[in-house]
Amino acid sequence: MSDPDRTVFMPRTGLAPGVRLNGIYEIERLIATGGMGEVYQGRAIQTGDAVAIKIVRSDMAQDANVLTLFRNEAAALHNLYNEAIVRYYVFTVDPATQATYLAMEFVDGQSLSDRLKQGPLPFEEVDLLRRRIASGLHAAHLLGITHRDVSPDNIILPGGQVARAKIIDFGIAKSKLAEKTVIGSGFAGKFNYVSPEQLGLYGAEVTGKSDIYSLGLVLAEALGGRPLDMGGTQMQILEKRRRVPDLSAIDKRIRPLLARMLAPDPKDRPADMAEVAAWQVRGGASPAGGGRGLPWTLVAGVAVIALLAAGGLAAWRMLGGTAPSQQAMNAPVPSLSDERPSPPSSTGSSAPPPELTPASPPPATPAPAPQPASQTEPPALQPPATPTPASTQPPPAPQPAAPELTSPPAALPPAPAPDPKPAAMAPPAPGPEPEPRTAAERTERYVTSYDGGACFFLWPTAIADKRATIEGFGSTAEPFVAFDAAFKKAQGYEAQISLRSVTTAQCPMVDFLRQLGRGIDRSPAMQIGAFTMRSGDTLSGTVESDPRQHLDILLIGDDGLVYNLANYTRREGGKASFSLKLESTGGSAAPVRPQTVLALVSPAPLPTLAGPNPAPAGDVFPGLRQDIARAGGKVGVGIKYFRIE
Repeated sequence: MSDPDRTVFMPRTGLAPGVRLNGIYEIERLIATGGMGEVYQGRAIQTGDAVAIKIVRSDMAQDANVLTLFRNEAAALHNLYNEAIVRYYVFTVDPATQATYLAMEFVDGQSLSDRLKQGPLPFEEVDLLRRRIASGLHAAHLLGITHRDVSPDNIILPGGQVARAKIIDFGIAKSKLAEKTVIGSGFAGKFNYVSPEQLGLYGAEVTGKSDIYSLGLVLAEALGGRPLDMGGTQMQILEKRRRVPDLSAIDKRIRPLLARMLAPDPKDRPADMAEVAAWQVRGGASPAGGGRGLPWTLVAGVAVIALLAAGGLAAWRMLGGTAPSQQAMNAPVPSLSDERPSPPSSTGSSAPPPELTPASPPPATPAPAPQPASQTEPPALQPPATPTPASTQPPPAPQPAAPELTSPPAALPPAPAPDPKPAAMAPPAPGPEPEPRTAAERTERYVTSYDGGACFFLWPTAIADKRATIEGFGSTAEPFVAFDAAFKKAQGYEAQISLRSVTTAQCPMVDFLRQLGRGIDRSPAMQIGAFTMRSGDTLSGTVESDPRQHLDILLIGDDGLVYNLANYTRREGGKASFSLKLESTGGSAAPVRPQTVLALVSPAPLPTLAGPNPAPAGDVFPGLRQDIARAGGKVGVGIKYFRIE
């Protein structure tokens, strides 16, 4: 894949040399343009020190979630002190130009990729590089930050010296905006250095061990002078990551370590970067202090990100140009896995679902105080009920029994009884569908008509001439790889496919959406506050839809239970908002738990949603399919995906 294929060119902000930002920095020259903005070389006016200035794209600067991510970047990196990681200075908005920007350390030097064009490095320099980069990454990993794009482009050698190597372009905002695996030309991370889990294999959880794998490929390339063969077609890329690559040409002194770093399954790799940095060459200690502990400094703060910092280098193709699996704007998501949990029964789940509590219930209907749970009671998804007058309150709906509960979980009250008219509605006679008039319309029809089989659904988010951005919901990566090849053959270019991993228990939802096919009206606009959440966080969002239509908002948990969020939703005209707290009362075996929020807009209430709440997806979605068919077969849909970690 050529560099232009990886770069998304966006409109220039047009900051000319000499422009001053906040009276602190002065622009000198444009370095690079990427999917998230532009990077300039500048100088600090008071000291004359060189700085790198990243201008955030104007449309992203209007997004509160994006701004929060960049603020966290600046604060985190500002508090990380490590010679192997670029420093951050400030994140702010210039009042004169309205430019939102990040200022960081400017690293002037040669990238490792450029250095390797001259030939391989001596073993001693590679060993020094291994210890320096591993120790720097370990400092980041201690703060919970994974680089996700370790490559020769993102390692800079100031003055050409390996001993001064620095890691740039952590791209944490790019990652967190779209935590996911991407198939096709939209994959911003370099295929040759990406880990198996970034492609959806071996659990699909991207952690510090993903950086270990990528660093192993970088070290092998530095020793051999050229990259290991890890590319090819989509299927070849996947297959090459199911086995340890051929290391027979690699110096045998470091071969045992690289074989472990390049183990396909993350659990077979070294425990962390500290182990990689402290590893000793057999027959003697590594030079420059090997065996004395790690040469990394203590860090402060709670998070970190190191972005690009080398001017005039390929490494500056960032800001979406060379981001890892997380470019895109969105949330935040996730990768697809070959290994999925067994589907839970309709009575429970192997992983404890989160507990829902309203973040801000209506004043007139306060939620009752929750009862304390037994120490031995497994966690359950327990939204508190909103009280209604005794004379009008319907009988409670039966709940699926959870195993080993010492006390019954609370239940959401049943939804209001539906208007019986939908069952009597006769679907209108379908008319001929008009032929697509533009290339974008033909592409959209191709995507929405494509059938990849069970637990496979494509959700186009942006389609234009020669450009298609698609979210793919499914439990395995292979069908999407097949679609990518078919799409390229049919359309003549690659789509950007962001994979949204679901559990087997969530597949009834995916099949429901796939079966609706072209019966989906995608006009409802839904937004949620975050892509990645933790227990205790508040899930909030909005849905904009036709105020004359009925709206239902559902939460589909990783355990396959479907929750009607009617009691957490307020609707005023065409805009509805919902807010609730997700709390897990116990630990979960799954490190990442995918969740989906689904908005359904229909002419009248859907009878199936008057049933038990929550209810298994395998019961809910077949009933919804029948409700929609009786109502005419067309339904408005909004969908957002997030993960609980």
